[in-house]
Amino acid sequence: MMMGNKGERSVLTRLVVTCFAFAILSIGSAPAGAQGSPAACIAAIESCPGGIASAEVTTNFIASLQQQVPPGTWGKPLSIGGYKVVFAKPGNNGDYWPPNAFDQFQPACTVPHEGLRKIITQSGTGACFVGIRLPSDQAKKQHPFSTKGQYVAPVTVVLEVQSKGGAREILVKLYNPLTANCGLAADFSAPVDVALTHAMTYRQATKAYLNPSEFAGLSGLQMPMPYQAGKIPIVLVHGLNSAPRTWENVINELQADPVIRERYQFWLFRYPTGQPVALSAMQLRESLNAARKFYDPNGKNKAFENMVIIGHSMGGMLTRLQVTESGNAFWDLIMTRGVDPNSLSEADREVLHRVLNFHPQPFVKRVIFCATPHRGSTLASGGVGQLAAKLVKSPIAVLNAASDMASPIAPRISVDLKNALGEIPTGVDNLSPRNPFVLLYQTQPIQVPCHSIIGTEGVYKNGKPLSDGVVPYWSAHLDCAKSEFWVPSGHDAHDHPNAIPEFDRILRLHLGM
Repeated sequence: MMMGNKGERSVLTRLVVTCFAFAILSIGSAPAGAQGSPAACIAAIESCPGGIASAEVTTNFIASLQQQVPPGTWGKPLSIGGYKVVFAKPGNNGDYWPPNAFDQFQPACTVPHEGLRKIITQSGTGACFVGIRLPSDQAKKQHPFSTKGQYVAPVTVVLEVQSKGGAREILVKLYNPLTANCGLAADFSAPVDVALTHAMTYRQATKAYLNPSEFAGLSGLQMPMPYQAGKIPIVLVHGLNSAPRTWENVINELQADPVIRERYQFWLFRYPTGQPVALSAMQLRESLNAARKFYDPNGKNKAFENMVIIGHSMGGMLTRLQVTESGNAFWDLIMTRGVDPNSLSEADREVLHRVLNFHPQPFVKRVIFCATPHRGSTLASGGVGQLAAKLVKSPIAVLNAASDMASPIAPRISVDLKNALGEIPTGVDNLSPRNPFVLLYQTQPIQVPCHSIIGTEGVYKNGKPLSDGVVPYWSAHLDCAKSEFWVPSGHDAHDHPNAIPEFDRILRLHLGM
């Protein structure tokens, strides 16, 4: 329900600034004797005290090395300037990234950090980079829940000069500062900024809202950083006419807490918000099931089996449908619209079954609702909502696209079924308090601990807030919530600075702290 209070950013401008800064750093600003090739950097490394290269020398060494030897091929020892360059191998504790985990290393100091309220860094040993895996077919197979295999991660590079039996070595350690905690320098904000640059923009989100069928193939789970088996997934689900980027301050500022960054990993779910809520919920459900099949096929990964989902606005409705039992209620609701089950083909029934019949996800153990219209919003049934609904193109095509996307063998919805159902309600219609889906949805019990974060706009009556400007308090409030936290914001309650400590508190509670 929000476009974001920062407005649309120019991705092109950001990329130009980043590339220009990177070029200056890696070529023009290198210290004397450290310009050009990796061999030319050796003299500067030798002069570093204590056998550990400075951040400046390390930055220039990596910048020049990756120009000569593609990082995706790193691993085997290299011979440079009379030194043997050796890459530290990752252990079981996840302190090191594999040497060939990335295709590029971008110095963190060249990332513009536009739009983030805070820059989360720590001082220490090493040079800070953003490791970037570029899109490729091979990367997509290895990391199917990233965008075409692309991901980013924070990397702290430490160069150690060693002598072994007369041989001189430079040991390159690619630390993962999200896991390693040994006095390292780190920039936790730079990867967040780079990762969400590649996510769906607010402009794309508006197009997806108005024409959901065109963007149906973009629905799905996104892992902006590599999957880390020992960390609990936090799945962030954006709201109506919004995009994954709405979570950038939440991800960034929660990483200021070492407990959060050591115990959790952040995933994103994106979807065209002009399509029916039940369909988007199915896509989320099947994306999570696919991730579990890929990463935790035996259901024995304790971290995966302890998942948390946070949903904003309509995303909270999708979240709720992951932790409720449908029974036959939603199926019966559709049947009461005059559909004769005997007239439906087996293929049509299968598609509808996936949308309307579901069970609580066994691996989701806690949910957080932010400005969620559990009982709808009066704006959706008023003039503005009705106008918006008319602008949204028919989601019939969305169901066709979704059925093709979710399963290669899923059939397209038949003409008979289209005629029987007529216009499937759009996302806007589904937020109306009078919508039969909303009336049924709010009666389904939530089967895991849940929490609410609600915007108030600073306006109260009888000690309770009235509305966040979009969702009235009576719709956002849940009697079953373990906690309810009010923030003096509009509908973007999840992005308010006061919400971050509450997220942190709940996530620590989830750890038993």
